[in-house]
Amino acid sequence: MLVALIAVLSLLAAPQQAPAGGMSLPPQRQQPRDPATEKKGTASVKGRITAADTGRPLRRVQVRVSAPELTEARSTSTNLQGAYEFADLPAGRYTISVSRNGYLSLQYGQRRPGEPPKPLQVADGQAIDKLDFALPRSGVISGRLSDETGDAFAGVAVYAMQTQFFQGRRSLVPISMGVRSDDAGQYRLVGLPPGDYVVMASIRETWTTDGKEKQVFAYAPSYFPATANAADAARVKVAIGQEVPAIDISLQAVRAATVSGTALASDGTPLSAGTINLSQEIVGPNGGSFMGVGGTTIGADGSWKLRDIPAGEFQLTARSISNRDKPTEVAAMTLVVQGTDMEGITLTTDPGGTLTGRLVTDDGSALPASRGALRVGAQTTVPGRRSQGVPVGDTNGVVGSAGDFTLRGISGPSMVRVAPLPPGWAIKSVDVGDKDYVDTPIEITGGRQVDGARIVVSNRFPTLTGQITDEKGNPAEGTVLLFPGDSSKWAEAAGTSRSARPDQSGHFKLEAVRPGDYLAVALDYVQQWQVNDPEFLEDLREKATRVTLEEGQNPQLALRIRK
Repeated sequence: MLVALIAVLSLLAAPQQAPAGGMSLPPQRQQPRDPATEKKGTASVKGRITAADTGRPLRRVQVRVSAPELTEARSTSTNLQGAYEFADLPAGRYTISVSRNGYLSLQYGQRRPGEPPKPLQVADGQAIDKLDFALPRSGVISGRLSDETGDAFAGVAVYAMQTQFFQGRRSLVPISMGVRSDDAGQYRLVGLPPGDYVVMASIRETWTTDGKEKQVFAYAPSYFPATANAADAARVKVAIGQEVPAIDISLQAVRAATVSGTALASDGTPLSAGTINLSQEIVGPNGGSFMGVGGTTIGADGSWKLRDIPAGEFQLTARSISNRDKPTEVAAMTLVVQGTDMEGITLTTDPGGTLTGRLVTDDGSALPASRGALRVGAQTTVPGRRSQGVPVGDTNGVVGSAGDFTLRGISGPSMVRVAPLPPGWAIKSVDVGDKDYVDTPIEITGGRQVDGARIVVSNRFPTLTGQITDEKGNPAEGTVLLFPGDSSKWAEAAGTSRSARPDQSGHFKLEAVRPGDYLAVALDYVQQWQVNDPEFLEDLREKATRVTLEEGQNPQLALRIRK
């Protein structure tokens, strides 16, 4: 069953090898943190939204404004004249987004879909008028799904996909939510921005052939027009507002496979009575789907077997049964099935680890007020793997009033993170033993507990400001990329690569940048997913300007657009 994923921002923690005894921490003047309050504002923003192709006013457009100075985002809808207005806004740096069915969603300053938005700088008491948007119509891909005999196929999940850097790797990811074909095999993928797409169809269905030697078959993920290999798929070009019809896909039948192996506990003994599960995740920046494919109970000798598995890429997970004396142990791996049996797969589970310590400020002052409980978490650096969300109401990693925290269940190399930090605050160091893991993955395995971690946050990091100019020295549009000179620090989970667009005055700002050596470059057009793509960043090295940022300094930088 196709289940829409809800993106949950969870702060997951991570650490690794720690000292045996822990370290002593200096006393901090910690006090209970009051939630941030919103300052009463006197500014206003209003405008009008029209259809880009006809110029007619659009009603029912959802308009949303957000800023660090707002305790929560505000939204409104346009009237019959396409007008909207926000009043009583506090001064701040705003992001404004607009959306309506049948049209491409836009944010203020976007010239093309996928480009980072521009901030709107609003002063106290300022009245900003004519902040207008012209919404282009979204594209559509439509077609028909059929089986290998040409018969219509209902209930098939269909996705429009593009190659992007996501979850630590370049891969095909869905650009919009998938749809299912109807009883005539017809489908329509709507809301598409212009671009080139790969269209993929997927269904979990098996059948047994007749004959002397019965075999089980299934449908592989199939790509337009009729291939099970994504590299051989035909690209579908969609222009603004264009419907591209007759993108018909013939599903490719392949023999279903048997997948088998052994599951071991962390101590090397068979993982008896545990469970094995196989799932398929088709996930992108805007959501996706999760489908269970198969599961079984692990035998007393640790053996397991999954039958009738179709071709595709899956997540294979082994999990022990927990009890009071022994925590749950988990192992996971990516498995690519291609229609042939796979034997001898060994999964060794790990109970993860626990990190305890204290969150402090670099000057000994109280921790900053935040809009929610501060939480220490770990974000995985394993390509293609999602960090697990924190269940609602769970206190794992929550920072106490004295700054103390306990983070359980750390598994795999991860980046330690703290959130929600207010604007201007960032992690300065993650000290575990005699090593700082602030921009280095850390791992705790084997159920170990590492005590005495010290996470330092600061609001005294540099702010980098400047202006983008063209070849004639005039203020220009574009995007500034700032990324470490050391490529080992480019991990997506580290958050060290940053981007900024200039505001309406032509100036950009990057706040709370960790001190260090960076490369900066201004480009006319950048898609948001490229900011963390190592291949993209590597190609920019020769074009970039070297920048050293030091604490206590707020440098200005003039950058010329590079082609």
